[in-house]
This record gives sequence, structure tokens and C-alpha cells, in this order.
Amino acid sequence: MFQVHFVATLTHIQTISLGNGFTATALCGGALDESYDVESKSVVDVSTATDDSEFQKFAGTVAGSLGVHEGQRDCDKHRKRKSIPPSCLGNLYCFGDRKGVVLQMLPVGRQLQALLDSARYEDALALCASCTDCRHEALIIEERYAYALYSRGDFEGASQHWLNAEAAPEAVAELFPSICPPELSLLLASKKTSLQTSDQSGTSMPEKYDALLLKPILRGASLSRAAAAIASFFAVARRRLISCVTEYSDGNRSSKCDASEVQDTQLVLVDTMLIAAWLQCSPPRVEDVVFLLQDPSQQCELEYVAPLLAAGGALYAEPLLWLYRSKQAHQRALALLVEDRCCAENNEGSQAWDRDRFRCWKARYLRWLWFSGEPRNASLAIEHAAPVFSTAPALGLAVFTGAKISVRDDQDDIIMPLPIRNGGAGQFAASFDLNQKQQPYFF
Repeated sequence: MFQVHFVATLTHIQTISLGNGFTATALCGGALDESYDVESKSVVDVSTATDDSEFQKFAGTVAGSLGVHEGQRDCDKHRKRKSIPPSCLGNLYCFGDRKGVVLQMLPVGRQLQALLDSARYEDALALCASCTDCRHEALIIEERYAYALYSRGDFEGASQHWLNAEAAPEAVAELFPSICPPELSLLLASKKTSLQTSDQSGTSMPEKYDALLLKPILRGASLSRAAAAIASFFAVARRRLISCVTEYSDGNRSSKCDASEVQDTQLVLVDTMLIAAWLQCSPPRVEDVVFLLQDPSQQCELEYVAPLLAAGGALYAEPLLWLYRSKQAHQRALALLVEDRCCAENNEGSQAWDRDRFRCWKARYLRWLWFSGEPRNASLAIEHAAPVFSTAPALGLAVFTGAKISVRDDQDDIIMPLPIRNGGAGQFAASFDLNQKQQPYFF
């Protein structure tokens, strides 16, 4: 193994391994004139001598190319050189253990194209890793490899290479119409992103064209596999976008993205696709959906996600309510808050609510509305508190006193409203637990 450097600046160009245990004991050549663009060149094997007869011929050819007279090779003081053309100097001649190898300088781009034409993506990526200033080429290869893996049904591998390529989220979303919400699919189609089968620099990506032309039919196990794979992609993409927004907000104007642009476009798509993918996993990742919908930074599209959750019945009642709540659609949330619609009859082994959990959630929600500081929200709390008083008077009282509300292992983790939490000495509040006798406390 040896390294190729540009002699003028000692810039590292490429690391080469001859393989097969070959050890070079003598090297010559490998020099080019100033007009030769060394920085954009690399090396590739073109011929090898393996036995004595081939080695003698090889040595003679090398001597002739380098301008050494045949009869004077063994006498240094009589050695003469001719004018050596750059094409000969560009070859690198390696000797060792009665073997010889000639390596010829070739552009990296030509080598990469040859590897891609034969679908040797891993070798192409390895070549990029051994060269300097090949990041752009590596990103293109990563994305092309991802599309090739997608066409083979390897969604996990495709997801990882899309992440490595920093692929656009919309380019990935349009490949999964079975997961993408119908309205979002129509939006992507209206932008005609499917017609773009090249990157921003115009480099053709035939693998993307094939992937868009022959999208695999996903159902059952293949659908849940694909959903789990792209959920990983969109989860990482979301973290990258949030990090980008944070950097921009902190004054780093060198960040690649505009915070407002990210929130208005890409983050909406990423959050929407992330929820859609989680719902298609086996089993559905309902807790992850709820956790995301509780995040103040989430930007999922209400009208795209609501139909997906509404179709899940009682199992998806909690995430649907959190969706409405996060979008300030309190009227829609309160209209949904009916026991018969939100509770499962047989809750054993299910993630759906039983009646105790439903009543706790409703009481906490009304308590939050009452202490939100918004007159309209307070009116909604008063309007919908009557059914709570009729089924669980203690919970109805907790709505307006700010008491904590717990049921079994579901502890009240909502931050207490400011007027109650910072109440003066002697202010009264009660802690209500549906499984224990209610005990008042002072703070």
C-alpha cells in the first residue's frame, strides 16, 4: 500500500493497495509536467507481469519508456536518458519479487463512472473515500445507491444511504405512496418532482428514474418494513432540520437553511411523513406519535394527519386529541371527547384508553384550558365540565382547583398552572387519585 501525492504541494491524492501480497521494492515514474492536472487524476492498474519471461519483457519495456539504453542499464556511470514524454512519466512502474505492475494516471471521474456503469457502488464509494475533494461525488453515489437498493426492496439499506447522501425529504416521500397521505402525494405530484431524475448540478441518476417508474407494491409485512425504514430516515432528517433552525436562530447565518423556510416547507413534510410512517409500523408506534405531537416544534399538517388518526378509532383517540390540541383546534378536540368514541370495550393488551384514563385526560385538558389565561378557553372549560362532574365529581372539582390528577401508573406530569403552583401560604388544592381516597394538601 502506498500513497500518491502532488509533488509541488505534497497534497494527498489517493491511497493505493496493489493486493495479493505484492510488495513494491522499487518505484519509478509517476511524474507529470505542469500542464497535467494532477489534482483531478488518480491511478488504476493496467498491466501486471507475473513470471520470469513476462518480467523480462516488462523490465525492457520500462527501460525503453524511461529512455535507458538496453546495454547500459547495469552501469550507472554510463546511463543516459532521452527526453521523456509526459505520458511515459505519468505511468508508475512498481518492481518487487520478480513481479511488476504498471499503473497509469486516469481521471477519478472516469474511474467512478466505470464503476457506476457496472453497479459497483461500494467500490465507487471506497474510491471516493481514498481520494481528496470527492465529497460531492460521494453524495451523488450514495443517493444513486439508495435508489438501486430501493428498487431491490432493501428499504433499510436505502434509508441509510439516503441519509448519507443528505437526500431531499420530498424525494424520498414520493417513492412511498402507500405510506404518504393522499393529499401530500397530490401536492408532491403537482410540483412535478418525479420528473427530476438528476441532481442540482445536472448529473444524471438513472437509478432514480427506474425507482420512480417501477415503484414496488407494498402491503402487509413489506409495508410495515418500509414504514419502519423510512421512519428512521425522517426521524434523523427531523433532528437535522431542528438543529439547522437552532443554529440559524442563534445567529449562525452561515447555516445552509433559512429557519422560516424550513418550518414552512420541509419540517411540515418531514413531521407529516414521520407520523404516517409510525402508524404503518407493526405494531403502530402510537406512543412515539403522541410524544411528537406534544413537542412544541412539530409542524405536521393537520388536515393530512387527522384522517389517518380518525381511521384508527379508539386506538388513535389520544394522538388525534393531541393533534387538535397542538393546532389550537379545541372545539374539534372537545367534540371528540366522548367516552363511547375514545374508549375500547375490551382494553386488555390494547393501547386504547379505558374509561378511567379517558376521564383523567379530559379533566386534565379542561384544567389546562381553564388556567390557560385565554377567556375563550376558559369558557370552553366551563361549557364542557358538566359531564365530568356528573361522572366523577372529584375530577370536575380538580378542573377548577388545579389539583393533580392521577390514575394507576399514569401520573399527572403536566406542569401545574402558574396561579396554583405559586399560590400563597394557606392556598388550598387537592390531589385526586381515582384509585385512592382523595387527600387534600396545602402548599
